[in-house]
Amino acid sequence: MKKCSYCKTIKENHDFYVDRAKKDGLSCMCKKCSKDRRISWRADNQIRNKLYVREWKDKNKGRWNAIKSKYKSRKLKASPSWLTEHQLKEIVTIYEMASELTKATGINYHVDHICPLQGNTSCGLHVPWNLQILKAKDNIAKGNKLLS
Repeated sequence: MKKCSYCKTIKENHDFYVDRAKKDGLSCMCKKCSKDRRISWRADNQIRNKLYVREWKDKNKGRWNAIKSKYKSRKLKASPSWLTEHQLKEIVTIYEMASELTKATGINYHVDHICPLQGNTSCGLHVPWNLQILKAKDNIAKGNKLLS
């Protein structure tokens, strides 16, 4: 049992993140408070973060271009040569639908690869049946994972 330094409630040890720098090996803030604080910080610093990313891209043009070109080449390699003209048009349609959804709702939508192109355990293909339209925040939260 441990007391959260943020919400001041006593909780079970499994409600705290591991922090080996602390005497008891647990962070001083519970997981819920930590998550709430992280979300709050992101909301409060959204513009600051965008500026930081933009500045980083400007200062590291070569590195950013390498990251982009690596992704593009992966995508090209993951696009099989046996795709029909109809299937290639389907891919374009999916991207257009995501764009239209973004314009219509004002919420950012991404086209996500269900099975990631650069997964740790598997690599997906850039084909219509491996694409889905997700809200941007859900796609970012999913990361480079294969969800089952």
